[in-house]
Amino acid sequence: RHDKILYYASYIHHFGISSEEVSMMEDLMTVLYGFPPPITYHTDINSLQQSLLKTFEITKHYFCGMCKQKLDGPLEKCQRKGCPLQRRRIKRTKRSDRVEVQVMNVRPQVEDIICENLASIVRFHQRLHNSEGTCFDSDRSDLRYFRDYYTSIL
Repeated sequence: RHDKILYYASYIHHFGISSEEVSMMEDLMTVLYGFPPPITYHTDINSLQQSLLKTFEITKHYFCGMCKQKLDGPLEKCQRKGCPLQRRRIKRTKRSDRVEVQVMNVRPQVEDIICENLASIVRFHQRLHNSEGTCFDSDRSDLRYFRDYYTSIL
């Protein structure tokens, strides 16, 4: 179930589907299949997004794609005088004239990846120090083997 929720959230995010479009799509699924979809945007995806926003400290910033003016929100109209998009409603699509920048803390994701792959990271690290499967046939602590580094510190 969790994998399906992640897939659904990724699909919505990738294609830039608005919550209104998702609602209509879920209504259509109810009509076609005779029962509501087991996973819905408003119950499952919203809770996942809120959880991710907290975990990764995600903040979103919006800018006009023409004049680069900061917008107050995703549906905000550009107010800069002289901008071709001034006071124009911008639809939410992949080709949108609005730029969205997401800033997030990647540390939780990096920690997960390290924990999941710790054994192979340690093995690779040991191989590097033992010169197994690398181009180093000698002691790696000897800086003379790293000419560029050696000359840059002289």
